[in-house]
Amino acid sequence: MGACRLVATKLWQMRRLCVAAEVASEPGKPMRLYQKLAALGATGGSVSSTLNEHIMEGNRVKKNDLVRIAHELMKYRRPDHALQVMEWMENRKMNFSLANNAFCLDLISKVKGVAEAEKYFQNLPKKKFTYSTLLSCYCNNGMEEKALSLFKEMEELNLAHSTLHYNNLMGLYLTLRKPRKPMQLYQKLAALGATGGSISSTLNEHIMEGNEVNKNDLLRIVHGLLKNRRPGYALQVMEWMENRKMNFSSANNAFCLDLISKVKGVAEAENYFQNLPASAKTKFTYTALLCCYCNNGMEEKALSLFKEMEELNLAHSTLHYNNLMVLYLIVGKLEKIPSLVEEMKQRNISLNTFSYKLWMQSYARQDDTEGVERVYHETLENNGALCDWTVCSNLVAHYIKAGLDEKARSALKKLESVMDSSNREAFHYLMTMYTNLSNATEVYRLWHSLKTAFQITTHTSYRMMLSCLRRLKDLEGMKRVFDEWESKCTLYDHRLVRTVIYAYLEHDRLEEAEDLFKEASKKVSKPFLKGMELFIIYFLKRGQMDRCVEFLEAAVAISKNETWIPHFSTIAGFLTHFDGNGDVETAHKLFSLLKEVDNLKATAYHLLLKAYATAGKTDPGLLGMLEEEGVKINDELEELLQEVCPLQQSST
Repeated sequence: MGACRLVATKLWQMRRLCVAAEVASEPGKPMRLYQKLAALGATGGSVSSTLNEHIMEGNRVKKNDLVRIAHELMKYRRPDHALQVMEWMENRKMNFSLANNAFCLDLISKVKGVAEAEKYFQNLPKKKFTYSTLLSCYCNNGMEEKALSLFKEMEELNLAHSTLHYNNLMGLYLTLRKPRKPMQLYQKLAALGATGGSISSTLNEHIMEGNEVNKNDLLRIVHGLLKNRRPGYALQVMEWMENRKMNFSSANNAFCLDLISKVKGVAEAENYFQNLPASAKTKFTYTALLCCYCNNGMEEKALSLFKEMEELNLAHSTLHYNNLMVLYLIVGKLEKIPSLVEEMKQRNISLNTFSYKLWMQSYARQDDTEGVERVYHETLENNGALCDWTVCSNLVAHYIKAGLDEKARSALKKLESVMDSSNREAFHYLMTMYTNLSNATEVYRLWHSLKTAFQITTHTSYRMMLSCLRRLKDLEGMKRVFDEWESKCTLYDHRLVRTVIYAYLEHDRLEEAEDLFKEASKKVSKPFLKGMELFIIYFLKRGQMDRCVEFLEAAVAISKNETWIPHFSTIAGFLTHFDGNGDVETAHKLFSLLKEVDNLKATAYHLLLKAYATAGKTDPGLLGMLEEEGVKINDELEELLQEVCPLQQSST
């Protein structure tokens, strides 16, 4: 990211509150203008003509709105459109700040090249913003001679004295040292679930193709895989690194230990810890093992390890005590948490925000409202900086659960006054809490505030609002919000569609649900299997097996080309249907379909055996079929087999 964008973004964020008052007078128009500009790639129009038409329609445009739009276009990988907006502004003689000039310079380098950026720079005031941006352009493009020459000039002008400038130079030297392709490698590894390859072979092939890999790149890839819920892949990368004798720090060992506990279990994590050299058994690895024990409710092992850490003078941080508080919450020994807090105070170990939230939860779990309030007020009085909106949210959640609606409303107002207005998550939380209080008026008020506070209303925000309206049973409002999203979206998100279909089916508005499903099926990028599941469960619960089979047949046919992992509630729905229902004929229909889906074979046999058992029928041949398919027989299947295949079971 160029220096100019970092600087300009910070300045824009500082001015956001001031600008919001201006935008509030016409909240929808900047958004509509952005949507028109963002869609130009598809419509084939030009930025300048779109802006001119917007003005000819009687709309006003402000510099701050246009700069924000340019930043959003850049964020969503439309640098050419962003540059055209900035050039249109310059042509209309809008007054540019140095930060605006720097942003424009960065855009020119990305769209037109460094040579054009240099020409633009020559006509600018020679200040910190513009120099920093040009330096960033040179460094990002590996232009060592020009970068060093400019840096020397900046030193002479006393402009080269920030971390950013040295980071740019370090990035330059890394680029010159060896061309690496960590992003392409990450994409290959992340796609293995679909391609069926292995981590080690993919990494080996990457090297055999002449690419180099270093530890830092691989660690970034590992964190990316973990962030995207691929802990198994992340661990395999770490193991590949260890097998190649890459030098691990104790922090790397601790991270690997945590991955092992998540993927292979605590016993394997213990083995890993025991096999570490003494030099690697540091506060990092000890803390990681303590965390494993605490998160898995292993009290005896956790306390024994904590005692050992105290003897080694390694148990003296907030993190260690927070882990113990998590442990006591898991095992239900809530009364021990206040004594831990007292011990922290005696040892001068400071409590952080998470500590206070855990402490509050210990009282909330015991329905001790006074205790929750006492902790909250201590946070407020003694550590005001730590009393952020998340601490206040714990108080609100307790009030609502305890049925103290008036106190909850008062706390929500307090929460809204202290929350960061640039935090979408805080808006989402408030909307959820007011939904819990059945207060639709406040939900709508916050929804409009959220849309005013942010230039872009994300899919997540729309999904949150739709979920709130579903719970409030406001189907008409839900339809309005969905139509608004659908009219603006550039990427069709099936999760929003599912929320609306689910609401329609909840209220037996089947025709509307089916109409929406048909329309959405034409627009989503992949077959709408998750939508089909909603109808499968709907008809299953109502005993309309013909319609259930109709949707199931379609889903199974599609799943031959697409990976389908039905939700556990769908699987549970099939099994529950045959509790007390001996409809063997229907069970055979479902069985023949479900066993075609690889990960549903056990479910298929389970429901068939359950139907046979309920009907009091036997079929000795089912055991042979089940074994031939290679289905793992668990305790529940074993019990059903004893009823349905008694002779076969006795002979085995």
